[in-house]
Amino acid sequence: MILSPARPLARADVEQVIGKIREQGFYLQMPPPPDEDLFMADGHPDKPAGRDA
Repeated sequence: MILSPARPLARADVEQVIGKIREQGFYLQMPPPPDEDLFMADGHPDKPAGRDA
C-alpha cells in the first residue's frame, strides 16, 4: 500500500501512520468502540437485564 499525505485514509492521519511505521516498523489500527445505541438495542445478548431505553 502506498501512503501519501495527498491521499487521506478513512480513520487515521497519514502522517501519523507513516511516522509509526518508521518508528516501530508497523501501525496497528484497532476497531472503533462499540456503538452504545446498538449495545442497548432490544435483542442484544449482552443487554443488561431490566434496563429499558
